[in-house]
Amino acid sequence: WVLIGTPDALGLHPTTRDQPGSELKRLALARVERWHPCVPWLVGESDVKSLVSVPLSASQRVAAWQTTTVTLLGDAIHTMPPLQGLGGNTALRDAAVLCHALVEADRGQTPLIPGIHAYERAMLDYGFEAVDRSVRASTGITSSNLLARLAFRSVLRVADRLPRVHRLLFARPAPAVPFEAAPA
Repeated sequence: WVLIGTPDALGLHPTTRDQPGSELKRLALARVERWHPCVPWLVGESDVKSLVSVPLSASQRVAAWQTTTVTLLGDAIHTMPPLQGLGGNTALRDAAVLCHALVEADRGQTPLIPGIHAYERAMLDYGFEAVDRSVRASTGITSSNLLARLAFRSVLRVADRLPRVHRLLFARPAPAVPFEAAPA
């Protein structure tokens, strides 16, 4: 389980991240006591040795670099808060786009360095767009502004009930590379 919020809202010391697991468990239980009974039970059954406080962080945009045979993907380039599954999905997209470039190079369809360069250019665009989306979601979820949180939740609820609004807010970009069908 994960409990996300600002240090103040969660009762954490704002500059220390080494609070004992027993204290983290106590703070979490106080926060979820009115939630569905399964949630406090889950928190209560947790081993205090497994509990840690981890600050959310996100990568800053970087400029393109000189392409070589060594490149980056996933958290090595675009770390983001662990919300919406964007980090994992973006890392998988990186792997697919880079794999496509490497297969094309292996088949002699594209030289290796230009293929990796095309991957890097695309990855920097969609990767940091995902970072921005994840940071916006984190900010909305952890905001102490009651009106902003209410608005954020309302938008999510409307999107959940109206497919057209959902498509507008959460439209998925077209794949960066064409994928061939796997042989049968």
